[in-house]
Amino acid sequence: MLRQKKDVIKGIRRIERVIKGQGRTYYEAYAGTNAKGQKIRFSRPTKESLLAALNDFYTLHKKNGDTAVAVLTAYQIHDARAALDELSNAGKQGIGLRECVREYLRMLGDDSRMKDKLLKDAYSEYLASFPEATKKLHRTTIRSRVGKWVATEGADRMCGEVTAADVSAYLSMRKDIPVTTYNGILNYIKTFLGWCAAPERRYIRENPVVTMRKQDKPYEEPEYMRADDVEALLRIFERHGDKSLLCYLVLSFLMGMRSAEIRRVSEEPGAFRLEDGTIRLAKPKGWTKGRPPRIIHVPENTLAWLRRYDVQENIKRLVVDPIGKIKLVVKRAGAGIRIPYNAGRHTFITMHYAAYCDPAKTRALCGTSQSMMNEHYMALGDKAEGLRYFGIMPSAE
Repeated sequence: MLRQKKDVIKGIRRIERVIKGQGRTYYEAYAGTNAKGQKIRFSRPTKESLLAALNDFYTLHKKNGDTAVAVLTAYQIHDARAALDELSNAGKQGIGLRECVREYLRMLGDDSRMKDKLLKDAYSEYLASFPEATKKLHRTTIRSRVGKWVATEGADRMCGEVTAADVSAYLSMRKDIPVTTYNGILNYIKTFLGWCAAPERRYIRENPVVTMRKQDKPYEEPEYMRADDVEALLRIFERHGDKSLLCYLVLSFLMGMRSAEIRRVSEEPGAFRLEDGTIRLAKPKGWTKGRPPRIIHVPENTLAWLRRYDVQENIKRLVVDPIGKIKLVVKRAGAGIRIPYNAGRHTFITMHYAAYCDPAKTRALCGTSQSMMNEHYMALGDKAEGLRYFGIMPSAE
């Protein structure tokens, strides 16, 4: 039985959840049951959007009666009313929606039919589409950015009910987050909804946020370390540090390898071919999507470090959180060296381009793109310091 609108509004619940230390809020209303005994619930990220949905629902119910409520969702009723209004405005009052749909499907074929799918079920299927081999960080980010949005949006909503306004309202709730995080969340939601709209699924007719723009972000130079600080860091681990961590630092700062690539290469027998000065990276970034292995020709000073400290054996003992352990050792040593986020790779690319001004060679060594080089690394370091950086050698015996 349908509840009175005023009672439904009085019963709106403000629901708060804490997920990984961050508060999340959404609003929920229970409108009773339809003629089939099915519960009618509404969930929206803001109270204003929930009230608007309730107003639309009760207005259309007043016009169309219980029959519409029994067989259609609130979104479908609203959609039907809007479609009839458009026909009326175009002077086509005598044409019914069924006739329009039949003609539309005749033109597009059966492949265009949209399939009903709950948002939570689509999300579960999407997450499962990434193989276990996909790096853990990516799956965790999907859960954080798409999963939280699905929970706030209303996991029991149909995919076809999601609008660009819904996504915009969700993002507007998070004004405290940095621009990079805002854009990242939008990008992940956009990718998920694009997946839902793919022809082989058709959970939604089209991606509703495909034209939603990211926020503008002023350029910020990536943080990197100076040659003297990197040399001091390596000397600390030469003297009294874990040699597996020293090898990690060499592969990161003097080879430009990503943390996940270092982890994978540590588990690959025969990856280090130091006799001919190469490393075979069997699983580079993107390998789960078909990217082939690549051979890296190791710079001379890097090769000297890897040979001196037997990288093939020592790297096997790498701890779970190498950067955390490295920072702890540096702190205990009282060296006062600051290690920014992703400093190894950023520093290597910056210094290699500065030293040799050969972007093709830099890209081949670290597996980055020309656009990434252009946007971040080609106007940072100077040649003298770059050459000094690649002259850092292991200490004499």
